Amino acid sequence: MKVLFLSILFFIGGGCAAQHPVSWLKEHIIPIALDDSLSNTGNDFNKLKKYIGDAPIVLLGEETHGDGTAFKTKAALVRFLHEEMGFDVLAWEGGLFQAEKAWELAFDDPGQGVAHLQQCTWPLWTWAREVQPLLLYTTETFKTNRPLKMTGIDVQLRSMIDQVYFPKAFSAYLVKNNIDFENQAERDSFFNCYNAVNTGIAVWGEGKKTDEISALAVNLKQQQSTFKRLLAKKAAQLERIPGQEAALFSRHLRSVQAYLPQLLLTNRIDTTITPEEGNILRDSLMAENIIWLHQKMYPGKKIIVWTASAHLSVGSTLRLNGTVLPRVGDFLKERIPGKFYGIGFVAARGYWGTVFMRSPVPIEKTGASSFETIFSQIGVAHFFLDLKTLSRTRGGSWLNDSREMRPFGYTGGFEKSWPAVFDAVIFNHTMAPATQIPGP
Repeated sequence: MKVLFLSILFFIGGGCAAQHPVSWLKEHIIPIALDDSLSNTGNDFNKLKKYIGDAPIVLLGEETHGDGTAFKTKAALVRFLHEEMGFDVLAWEGGLFQAEKAWELAFDDPGQGVAHLQQCTWPLWTWAREVQPLLLYTTETFKTNRPLKMTGIDVQLRSMIDQVYFPKAFSAYLVKNNIDFENQAERDSFFNCYNAVNTGIAVWGEGKKTDEISALAVNLKQQQSTFKRLLAKKAAQLERIPGQEAALFSRHLRSVQAYLPQLLLTNRIDTTITPEEGNILRDSLMAENIIWLHQKMYPGKKIIVWTASAHLSVGSTLRLNGTVLPRVGDFLKERIPGKFYGIGFVAARGYWGTVFMRSPVPIEKTGASSFETIFSQIGVAHFFLDLKTLSRTRGGSWLNDSREMRPFGYTGGFEKSWPAVFDAVIFNHTMAPATQIPGP
């Protein structure tokens, strides 16, 4: 009778629920083979289709902006998502106008396509050797009927594209549509302020003389009210004009207008916003830009977002000076629930380092019960693990248990129920730092 009772209990409990995590994981992970050619040879990414499903937005994270192995993994996934799942837009954690203009330059001049695309977002990525195959692949898609389009979601201004091309392109468009500035003084005020916030006069003024930086700061402080008014005025005028070009300009101006308090704080012009509020503002605006791309700029198109795991997380409760910071993922869940699939990244060992760092930093060992330690016991160098679907199965319910993992950097882990934070996680056992291409 006792044996029969235990047998029945085991059957009711599902049997596999008691399976060792490592054994269970071996049956459910999707191994990833990496190479420098982005060929995806040896990868059976088709299994990802059932997990991603019909989500029109996939967000790819990374622990830090110096994770070369993660960059290679993300690049391989971008190619698969484009070729096999119909994702035609790659949105970088970079400026909207910046990325759109760089892609346009590359498309019009494919012989220098990679060089142009190296300006589409932060050099942290585009100057990394591990990202070059993705940029090359993008230029190769120009010859097809489904080119991979690049755009951006960020609201920070700090690029040569914004400094050099925006004033010319924007001025020409205003004249063409008879909504030019009222006079030269108004034009000068607008572009002087725009260039000041783009230059980053207080922090990013390298290459400029002290008197030039001082002049930019004084001008921005004196004319910030006029700048705010002109941003709103021109955006409203553009919103009455149909077409993608007007939509791009208006969205860009609205983003600058909304983020201006943080830009003024960065440039030490105005301190009415706190660093905590600035962080929340940036993530909320990046989420708004993703939604705008999805609903307005590229309706019907599937979008890949290249960002950090911290940004795409949901309910991560990350803090700055004690203040909980809602992230992009939180805002997306509130506005477009069920429309996105977020993938975090973790690593167990190795080194991380950005293209600007002289020496890479060793990655500390994780705790004995952490996900990274368990993942290491599987014996697979790189793999994908769905959390969203598998955690709802009887055998995978253990994934919901609170467990240590460190997807937000390598200095310390967090104990959480991770299926509530990410839809999936990618594990790179040994991380290599990003390496800079010669002479970018």
